[in-house]
Amino acid sequence: MRKEVIFALILGSLLGGIILYGIKLANNAASSPSQLETSPTTKTQVTPVPKAAEDLIISTPENHAVFFESTIPVKGSSLPGSTIVIVTEDDQKIIDTDINGSFDTTIELIGGENNILVNSFMSDTLIASASIQVIYTTTVIE
Repeated sequence: MRKEVIFALILGSLLGGIILYGIKLANNAASSPSQLETSPTTKTQVTPVPKAAEDLIISTPENHAVFFESTIPVKGSSLPGSTIVIVTEDDQKIIDTDINGSFDTTIELIGGENNILVNSFMSDTLIASASIQVIYTTTVIE
């Protein structure tokens, strides 16, 4: 019986020590997060978010407009000398702006909702992006 008591005391002390050590580690981690950042930091390149309002304006078509013809004009303005990329579900156009920064082209629509993405590039760098949705239908609304 004496061996069992000694064995229980030793086992209890070891288990208690392990639990206390775990609690101490948890408290240290929660109280000082700056000590965990001992590894050297790596530099990451941040990609700038393109501006939509100032450098790219889509004048036609209006967002959520309904069309009854499959070909529509896309007009707008961006920085002079920039390249405009227009992407739809079935069509894509790459055009350059004129000296005033204006652009004008036509695109093909598919039946239903069409997402039109317009990107403006200057020297292979995206400077602005805009997106609109238009609807093409053959059903006349009365």
